[in-house]
Amino acid sequence: MIRIQVVLGSTRENRFSERAALWVADGLEARGDMEVEVVDLRDHPLPFFDGLAPARTRRDYPSAETRRFGEPI
Repeated sequence: MIRIQVVLGSTRENRFSERAALWVADGLEARGDMEVEVVDLRDHPLPFFDGLAPARTRRDYPSAETRRFGEPI
């Protein structure tokens, strides 16, 4: 049996990724040949992902860690 992890790629409030991830997981499980696990980034604290999206804050990052992560991307 194949094991697949579907990762929710956002921790923000009102995220769309939760609906998309559950839809994908349901579709994969319906095949019957996969073991599917949904992994939620909210369950794994990553402080540089906290807060509003940079597009909404015009790159006014709340912490040095977030700034370091945001500058190259």
